[in-house]
Amino acid sequence: MTAGDGADGSSEGATVKFVITKDARGEFRFKLVSSNGQTVAVSEGYQAKASALSTIESIKAKAASATIDDQTA
Repeated sequence: MTAGDGADGSSEGATVKFVITKDARGEFRFKLVSSNGQTVAVSEGYQAKASALSTIESIKAKAASATIDDQTA
């Protein structure tokens, strides 16, 4: 995901979403999908849907203040 998905680099109008699915083993998984439809993150499997939803809420609450750890240098 880039620092904004709008044409001007802003996030205005961008639709980023979490998609929850249930896999063949009965585990709940989610993926983060960008405004252009590209999957940018996937989760592990969760036995309970509530656990997957709780993790999504935690990510949403903490992502805005996340730092960037650039290890390319």
